[in-house]
Amino acid sequence: MLQRFRGLAYIAAFALLTVGTMALLIVPAVDAGFTQPFTRGLVVVCTWVMNLFGAGVVASGVVLSFAHASGAVMVSSGCNGVEVCILFAAAIAPFPAPIRARIVGIVGGVAAIQILNLVRIISLLFLARFAQSLFDFFHLFFWDAFIMLDAVVLFLAWHHWQAKRWPIGTSQEAAS
Repeated sequence: MLQRFRGLAYIAAFALLTVGTMALLIVPAVDAGFTQPFTRGLVVVCTWVMNLFGAGVVASGVVLSFAHASGAVMVSSGCNGVEVCILFAAAIAPFPAPIRARIVGIVGGVAAIQILNLVRIISLLFLARFAQSLFDFFHLFFWDAFIMLDAVVLFLAWHHWQAKRWPIGTSQEAAS
């Protein structure tokens, strides 16, 4: 009987984690204490990476721009990858796998999503400088879909890894 409701319990936990965590993002203290500093840090990391390759960019708060040329992007709260990371973590956290495997999955997946998001921000800066006509398409459609697809593929890969390690019905489910 319990087996029957296992999928529903997972979906309910995923939904509650997603809605609860997303709701936290609109709390002013969370925005000021986490989201905004995280976003500014993301811009600083983009600046550092690009300047390693001699791009000559500067960061000013959440704005990334070329120091001696036109082209800039402002990284807003919806463009920092946090929402996708929340969805990804919410998909793994209630999964019936050992806690260590869930932590490894969440940390590794969030890191991969954020690395791709760095590529996204950097590519958008170059589009703003060299191909403004393509900027909106890549910003509003391509990268949003691609980062979400990345999260889905990462989750499916993690799920496949877990299914091979701990098939349903084994005693390892008790370790979760």
